[in-house]
Amino acid sequence: MEASISTISAINGQLNELGYQYKYDHRNRLVEKKIPGKGKAASWEEIVYNKLDQPILTRDPNLKLQSKWLFTKYDAFGRVAYTGFMSGTSSRAALQTAANGTAAQYVTKGAAAITVAGTALYYPNNASVYPTSGITELHTINYYDDYTFDRDDLTLPGIADGQPVINHNDANKPLTKGLATGGKVRVLGTSSWITTLTGYDVKGRPIYSVSKNSYLSTTETATSKLDFVGKVDRATATHSKTGHATITTVDTFTYDDSGRLLAQKQKLDNILPEEFIVQNTYDALGQLTAKGIGGKTTQSRLQTVDYTYNIRGWLKNINDTDNLGSNLFGFRLNYNTASHGGTALFNGNIAETEWKTQSDNALRWYSYGYDALNRITVGTANSSNYDLTSVAYDKNGNIVNLLRKGHTAMDGNGIVTQYGTMDNLTYSYQPNSNKLMIVSDTGNDTFGFKDDHIGSGTDTSNDYTYDANGNMLKDLNKGIGTSTANGILYNHLNLPTQVKFNNSNTQKIDYFYDATGTKLEKVVTEGTNPVKRTKYAGNYVYEKTGSAADVLKFFSQPEGYVEPKIPGNYSLGFDYIYQYKDHLGNIRLSYMDAIGNYQNILDSDFETDFDGWVESGTVSYSRDNGRIKANVNAAWEGIRHNLTGIVTVAGETLKIKLDFDKGNTQSSVRLYLPEYDANNVLVRYNQLHSDLQTGYGDHTLTMQDSGNTIGSIRIDKDNTNTGIETYFYVGHVSLTFGELEIVEENNYYPFGLEHKGYNNIVSANSNSAASKYRYNGKEIQDELGLNMYDFGARNYDPALGRWMNIDPLAEQMRRHSPYNYAFNNPIYFIDPDGMAPLDWYQNIENSNYEYFEGSAEREGYTNIGASTDLAVGGGDNYSLNEDGSFQNNDTGESYKKGDELVVQESTGTEIISNLNTTEKASRFVSDIVAPFLELPQDIGAAIINQTNVVINEGFHEGTANDYDNVLIKNTYKFENWSFEKGRNTQSRGLSFEEGQEVINNTVSVVATPVKVVKNAVGNTVVKSAIKKGIKEALKRLED
Repeated sequence: MEASISTISAINGQLNELGYQYKYDHRNRLVEKKIPGKGKAASWEEIVYNKLDQPILTRDPNLKLQSKWLFTKYDAFGRVAYTGFMSGTSSRAALQTAANGTAAQYVTKGAAAITVAGTALYYPNNASVYPTSGITELHTINYYDDYTFDRDDLTLPGIADGQPVINHNDANKPLTKGLATGGKVRVLGTSSWITTLTGYDVKGRPIYSVSKNSYLSTTETATSKLDFVGKVDRATATHSKTGHATITTVDTFTYDDSGRLLAQKQKLDNILPEEFIVQNTYDALGQLTAKGIGGKTTQSRLQTVDYTYNIRGWLKNINDTDNLGSNLFGFRLNYNTASHGGTALFNGNIAETEWKTQSDNALRWYSYGYDALNRITVGTANSSNYDLTSVAYDKNGNIVNLLRKGHTAMDGNGIVTQYGTMDNLTYSYQPNSNKLMIVSDTGNDTFGFKDDHIGSGTDTSNDYTYDANGNMLKDLNKGIGTSTANGILYNHLNLPTQVKFNNSNTQKIDYFYDATGTKLEKVVTEGTNPVKRTKYAGNYVYEKTGSAADVLKFFSQPEGYVEPKIPGNYSLGFDYIYQYKDHLGNIRLSYMDAIGNYQNILDSDFETDFDGWVESGTVSYSRDNGRIKANVNAAWEGIRHNLTGIVTVAGETLKIKLDFDKGNTQSSVRLYLPEYDANNVLVRYNQLHSDLQTGYGDHTLTMQDSGNTIGSIRIDKDNTNTGIETYFYVGHVSLTFGELEIVEENNYYPFGLEHKGYNNIVSANSNSAASKYRYNGKEIQDELGLNMYDFGARNYDPALGRWMNIDPLAEQMRRHSPYNYAFNNPIYFIDPDGMAPLDWYQNIENSNYEYFEGSAEREGYTNIGASTDLAVGGGDNYSLNEDGSFQNNDTGESYKKGDELVVQESTGTEIISNLNTTEKASRFVSDIVAPFLELPQDIGAAIINQTNVVINEGFHEGTANDYDNVLIKNTYKFENWSFEKGRNTQSRGLSFEEGQEVINNTVSVVATPVKVVKNAVGNTVVKSAIKKGIKEALKRLED
């Protein structure tokens, strides 16, 4: 609202669309709230509580119009037992009174079922717990502790991948007390359910799950083989669908000593050799520096993706855009540098992005400009054909103007023939509101945004209307709805269940979800064409056209997807398609080894070493700024790389990519690959170029014979100008056997609309269903001209840069319009599921790292991004993940969403990690443990035996345990304190030298100081001492 508003009545007049409003009861519980644009002035979201202050009834304005409430019932431990709909016209206050008068506050699990709203339920006291009546439909049911419930014929195995499954057949019931054992989720609008069971090992870790979806006729099982710390060594998954063969995938994982993933291999239906999904390499800070992607275990990796970072750990490069070599895609991010005329930025915003692909080997880029609130205003492309300019916003962050250059004409083959102003948009909003009403376009009306007022920049009639929850009901620019009829229906999750065009039953899209909001099916009705159904069975996507059978289109894997070689027939196996993504997760390029024989033989960039290249002749050579410099004199001198195992196959090709600089060499420089027969007799030189010129070149050798070997790759000068030392440079050399096929390439404007006119590759091997996943990795809903991305919780229009629904987490980002996308900075932020952009922040006061859903500016915090790898205080290496979890890459410890990564003045994690030397351990004792002199006499000690095993972790009340014959193996000076057998901590003035055996006297905590301190933080006195020690240690450990 405007700060200049001076009257209460004026303020009240704008609160409905612009204000966040809250009401509380006498117990200070939130009972009503009003989100801007959601509900009329008298229609608020309402909440009813039980006596335990648990919310048991909720409803939003849409549910109020339907006289419905969402109810939740809990068990004795506060766990959600089941949810669903309750009908009723009573007011919130009346329902609260009724809830207050109900004695029973929680449901209890029973061995026999009752029927509630037509569904079997194993909570027999349902009628005693409020709401006691009016339940019309159950949505989710959760069961705990045992397996006595309606399991839809599902069972648990006794053994899962060699691991006993506890509580099998209800034996040893106490073992699963407190664990979620199974549940049911309704498919909304149907009587179908998804039933799930979870099985655990003796440590209470989930190792087996099975899920049956009666709506899609599928059953999924997942078995995890865990190591002793809980990491998954092997994951076996089966997917079964009625009328289809079962698909079994077995993934095996290997880790380094810090618990970081080194490799993942996948085996399909027990067919060998396995597919190498990924092979990771890390630097000393724990940052991912390279990923080997794809190929059978008998092949080399199809692509090696290299990553580089700046000093802050921010991603700079994905491969090298200056020199792709055998890589298919390269991408660069510039922050405080500008290579293409942009402005260098020093606030964390991205100044430029650039990319290059093997499709045409052309470098392309964007330079970005932002306003004072970090909202994008300009995206200047290398070619003005793809510029985004004149982006302006209102005070809430709603876009008011946008100009986009692009294609304005195409021929009959889809080839762009003309460029110009594709979109010149003006957005008009409901007064004092964030709701978009009209978009007018003076640009081209055929491509990009398509205005319903064709050929006119004047648009005075409303294009959009909204329901009580702020969901868009009409988009007349796309023909959704009419002037008299709405075009979109929603369920209670604010997800569209039907989109109807021109109010026609033959032009519509229907959607089906389960009660958690997971999309299960999309049904497209388009005129007289057969109805087309897309079915989403977890990772598996099927299509069905008309009365034909369901056909598996693909299933996902971590680096892309997998598709049957023959649609609907698994007998010939599957193809793996891999994908390059940029920093936002946008799918940029998909590729595959179509023939299955690709080998990446050589890929030399000379950044760190000679990579096996040696001299030929008396040449001297050196590395010079990432290149080999070869000083040549005599004839046929140069450099070579010896090759092994390269057997020729007639008709196959070897491809060389060479970055060459002729330097001052006056002679001709040749490129050739000598070929030898089985007796090592030279067959031919295979000269690919007789006079290399400065520049980047592609060279191809088509093999003539089979069974010979290629002995080496050589670059040398001819026999002219001998006796004169000259030089040439080689910057990059790659050698590959066979060829990878680029299946598809996608490039994007800021906000997600796609470029047209270059590299719009769709090969014969393209997958019509998988290729819909593009911007942010989300599925484009392009049927009937809808052209919106499904993010899960909301749908997004990339032509407008806005959502069609209010943000479910709008309260966390009150400074921004609830319809804005990624804070209007789509180059930096992502919105993983339509809920909120998210990021990690560093607390300025204590340097700790915290995760917030919503990436708005926060007082006292520095935003560091959605995910990153970092070294904390020169100690442990951590990975901060997009889902809010993080893990210590050195110890393998994992932390859940909501945990805080503590840097200093709490547990001292970054100081006491990696104390693996005598010097570090000694400093720890003198600098951190010494302050424990201030502890009171009733604080005991941590005890460690001579094998360095912690017997009693942490600091505890009482005396130390009795441990004799403890050998001090190194010099540890304990200054003026000690731990003594049978007594409390005392000042004794003792020190212990190397080799001294201590009997019945004192013992050392040095061997595992990390564990001692980490387990001591529960005591406030100990914590205070740690803080004092760390402050001094910070100074000393830096020396």
